[in-house]
Amino acid sequence: MIAFITIHPANYISNLAKYHLTKFGKADVIYLNGSIAEKPWRELIVNKPIIFSLRKIKGYDEIIFPGWYNWKVIFFYIFCKMIGKRVSLFIDHIGKNTFIPFYVKLYLSLSHNVYSASYTLSELLNANKIKNFILPYGLTFEELYERKFKVEVSEIKSRKRLFIANRFIERKGWRTFVSSLRRINHNQIDKLVVAGGGPICQEIIGELKSVLSDVDYLGWVELTQYRKTLINSDLFLHLSDFEPFGVPPLDAFLLGKIIVVSDSVFSMLPFKGLNGVYMFVSGDYLSLASAINSALAKNDLINIEERYRDYCRIYLK
Repeated sequence: MIAFITIHPANYISNLAKYHLTKFGKADVIYLNGSIAEKPWRELIVNKPIIFSLRKIKGYDEIIFPGWYNWKVIFFYIFCKMIGKRVSLFIDHIGKNTFIPFYVKLYLSLSHNVYSASYTLSELLNANKIKNFILPYGLTFEELYERKFKVEVSEIKSRKRLFIANRFIERKGWRTFVSSLRRINHNQIDKLVVAGGGPICQEIIGELKSVLSDVDYLGWVELTQYRKTLINSDLFLHLSDFEPFGVPPLDAFLLGKIIVVSDSVFSMLPFKGLNGVYMFVSGDYLSLASAINSALAKNDLINIEERYRDYCRIYLK
């Protein structure tokens, strides 16, 4: 029996348990916290979730912790090792460079198993002589997982609809975006649609509306509306100053959208330079403005099947 410990409910965690983790044994997803700081999508709320406790994990042969450098994760990781449990790590990134710091190597070496989220990461770990098993996130849209492509590729418009779906906290790159706005070509923007919530929300939305003529702020939306809005957009922006993985740009990638993404969004690094992916230097508003202008000027179609193959090469194989 395997216990997969997670911080919060998410569709990619469900996919891990449903499609991938079972090949290593019978698995349960266990929540480290009884609640999360952000409002969860209703479709992803788990009925009667298993909440982490030392009593509940006694019956499991292997406990997989997320590789976040979070005090609670590290504390329970060490405690479970001390009581003789087989403790493993699931990691989705190390960093942008091929060099793995000593303290990270030590953390990994203490683990019974190391599970990596992608083949790219697995190759990096192998190059550093760290044995690992691949446990890919998998596809996040069920219809894409079943290879049922219901999204038609329409003509690329001269004026594009932009979409951002993210939390309004400092590390999500909002201030860099605001600083870039006066340097982008507003004539090629049909509308900016924004979804999300957080402590700096009202401030940022006010600044966006003071510069752009058409900003549609949806607030916090359910998963179904997020998907519908993404499908109806032309260009998706994911601007984080730091993002340990980043699932939304993968959703946009698989739906054939033009993407502007920070080079600190680790899920997208393997796709740098591919058709329709415009990467900028995180925190650099001039680099962001240049990437947005290049994306707005794009007028050729994107092959969704080709995107799917690129995705599988990195995350499913």
